[in-house]
Amino acid sequence: MQRSLSQYCLAIIRSSLLTSSMAEALDAWEQVAGDASHTWPKHPPVSDDDSVFHQAAYRGDSVQLAMALEEIDYVDNDECLERCSPLHLAIQANQVEAVTVLLGAGADPEKVRWMQYGTSYQEATAIEAAAYFGSKEALVALADYGVEISDYALRLAASNDHVFCIQTIIQRWRKANRKNNLIIKAMRGALVYAAPRLCQKAIDVLLETVPGFPNPKSKADRHALTRAMLSMLAQFDESEGCQAVYTWDYNARTRPILETLIAAGARVDSRAFWASTHPGETKLVRLLLDNGLDVNDRRNFDQFYARDDPVESRPMILDVVNRADDDLSVLEDFLAKGASALTTDEELNTPLHNVLHASFVRLLLKHGADIDAKNQQGHTPLYAACASGRIEAAEELIAHGADVGEIIRDASWMYLTVPIIHTYPGPVPSSRFRLPTLLLSHGANIDAKSDDGTTLLYQAVQYLDLGLMRYLAEHGADVHTTTKEGGTILHLLCYSCNLVQTVNFARIITVLNYIIDLGVDLGARDSNGATALHGAVRDHECQGWSPDLFNALVQRGADINTRDASSQSRDGQSPAETLDMSKWKFEDGLLRAITVPPKPRTPSPHRGPPRGWSQGGSRVIHWRGGKARSTWT
Repeated sequence: MQRSLSQYCLAIIRSSLLTSSMAEALDAWEQVAGDASHTWPKHPPVSDDDSVFHQAAYRGDSVQLAMALEEIDYVDNDECLERCSPLHLAIQANQVEAVTVLLGAGADPEKVRWMQYGTSYQEATAIEAAAYFGSKEALVALADYGVEISDYALRLAASNDHVFCIQTIIQRWRKANRKNNLIIKAMRGALVYAAPRLCQKAIDVLLETVPGFPNPKSKADRHALTRAMLSMLAQFDESEGCQAVYTWDYNARTRPILETLIAAGARVDSRAFWASTHPGETKLVRLLLDNGLDVNDRRNFDQFYARDDPVESRPMILDVVNRADDDLSVLEDFLAKGASALTTDEELNTPLHNVLHASFVRLLLKHGADIDAKNQQGHTPLYAACASGRIEAAEELIAHGADVGEIIRDASWMYLTVPIIHTYPGPVPSSRFRLPTLLLSHGANIDAKSDDGTTLLYQAVQYLDLGLMRYLAEHGADVHTTTKEGGTILHLLCYSCNLVQTVNFARIITVLNYIIDLGVDLGARDSNGATALHGAVRDHECQGWSPDLFNALVQRGADINTRDASSQSRDGQSPAETLDMSKWKFEDGLLRAITVPPKPRTPSPHRGPPRGWSQGGSRVIHWRGGKARSTWT
């Protein structure tokens, strides 16, 4: 389990590690304790169970370290809590004297250790570990010893905002006469690591240290800056397998970094718009517009590589009109800068097909949007608004002359209400009534039937929406209607096994009683001769079945012995027999929960169970005083 900062420090104190160097380290830790981008070790790197050699290296105890070196055979022994060598422990604690002693004793600076980097583990050499931990003195000591500094070391320093380490690495490269183009190449990679972790100081240093970088005429430099910006907007860190490292928030911390990268030459195009997980955020879009965003650009965001030849995407305006905040300013700017209200995506959807607010509808129509435009599926903006539950937009479209008749001319209109029912499954605001009310008020047939004979009332029952059921019943819906298979709304309720497994039974019983109170016939049979009671037992005779629905039907008068046209037997099968034959499928005790016994039945003249019942019998007929009594066994 990961320890907190205070637990980590207490562990150090208990281990008597508070040397002067460690006290400085603790001060530094306190300063960055609130930094979400800082990665803390899961536990102290050494414990009392580790060897004296490892403990001395971490504490920086040169005397004890020298004594231990005389007794050990392998200076790079990694048998400690962190599975790393004494050299790496000394580097982590920034114990420069211990680092020097160990290097002199033959410690291998190229030996790697596994370090937790955010949510992943990565290998690091000694100098890379120094850059990662920000151990500046240890980094200098390793460089003085002649250890080569890799590009990866610069990336690790940048991704942890270790400014001194960044400067030291670049200075050492220049002192070693490393080619300038190689230094700049490493700095490009470091930018991509620093930006998604919001390392403002590291970015500033990288952009100011080497003259001529970044070069506004360099395609590679602009590509790196753009990639850093997109990585930040998309909330992923390439060093962590492209996983989110922070929660995006356009605030005082993120805005300066975006402005810095854009000012340095990051390309502002539609990739930046789509890279963000909140592409239509007003402040972000405003920043992009102010920095030259082409509103008609259709570049797509290639999440991992930010290539310069991305696949074409849909127009940005189609997302702008679908934002939750009713702010016209961004849409007005898009239209003012040349975005067309008639533009379409690959499926021929226009901005009106995607619009969320009534005010957006009015503005788009003012700029020439086609209220009757059809997409590839032949759907108009009104149909799209109804299908996705955008009621405010639908009402505004109708108010401006959208053709409602095209939607309600057949029974398919009722399926447009499903998103509304599904969004508001319980006793919630009247919003879910607005769409059915709207369409019914314009002439939609409340009893229109789909191909299988279901009506809107069936939709309400399927989603257990008692409020909508009441509304439809009060406005004249036929509660006795049946499907092509002869099923009533009561059949639908009792046969909806998939529904029952996910909903509280108390809610189902409430709906059941309401349907019966409407006058729906308990004994109504479908085309197979089955009643609702048959469905209550057949569709729920599996593990997890509850007898509540069965009991409620029987208590309201359903006949447990009514036979259907089942192929199970020549004379059909009753609900009682279905329970009896399927007893082995039930969980222990469920049958005993059935509160209503079956009607008395004349016993068979032969010994053993009656014909058609399960082998071994699960019902026993008792004779007492000439009366038959049936019990469950």
